[in-house]
Amino acid sequence: MKLAKFAFVCAAVASLSAIADGEAVSSTLAILKADNSDGLRSFPVGINFAAADGAVSVSNAVKTASLPADTLLYVWDDSEKKYAVYEIDGNYWTSSKTVYFDGTNATQTTVSNPDAKKLAAGSGAFIQFPSNVDPTQYAVILAGNLPSSASVTVTPGANLICAPVAGAFNLSGAASWSAISNSTFTAKGKLKVPGDMIQVPTADGGASTTYYYNGTAWGTVGSSFTPGGSIPAGQAFWYIRKGESNMTITW
Repeated sequence: MKLAKFAFVCAAVASLSAIADGEAVSSTLAILKADNSDGLRSFPVGINFAAADGAVSVSNAVKTASLPADTLLYVWDDSEKKYAVYEIDGNYWTSSKTVYFDGTNATQTTVSNPDAKKLAAGSGAFIQFPSNVDPTQYAVILAGNLPSSASVTVTPGANLICAPVAGAFNLSGAASWSAISNSTFTAKGKLKVPGDMIQVPTADGGASTTYYYNGTAWGTVGSSFTPGGSIPAGQAFWYIRKGESNMTITW
């Protein structure tokens, strides 16, 4: 998504009651309230938009005005399998530390200009709300220019990504999945060998809904394969790439 620099979103936050989840407010500028109706304390937020130059700053990607003090933002770095962790100081994302995917090597660093860090549309991050607040009482606000099209490169292993669209994303909707690794199923539709997977966190502590691709559609597997599924507005999700090469998702 192509996100231009935009005005501070205080006015939008003040009128938040008039903004539905995923509602674009003009043909060029979208203000998106991420859907955290499950009340996740560790919430996977999508970087749904980008700046005109193809990247978006940390403070423009996730607005701080609607978030409580001591909220953390974990930005996923797929190339090194680590998070850069930012925290709110006043109205800005400021200092950070680095935490690797296995939880080791947490090193505190001082970031004089966290907005030097640019985030790509279609990438993901985690909001971590403080333990003393109710996450459902706070809005995660994303904003930016609507794209005409966008693509995300998926590498082997775990990828924290989002659908760079201004709303909820139906897995059977308008997306092209190139070089996807399909799952295989028994004659009764039960999972036999898992291919690529999409995992959408649904509860703190790791619980998630898992979707598989059967060669035709994404769906869940219980007593049989059930096609369908969607990603809530503004949420990121884990794409688990089983193949040994990159693949591309184009919206």
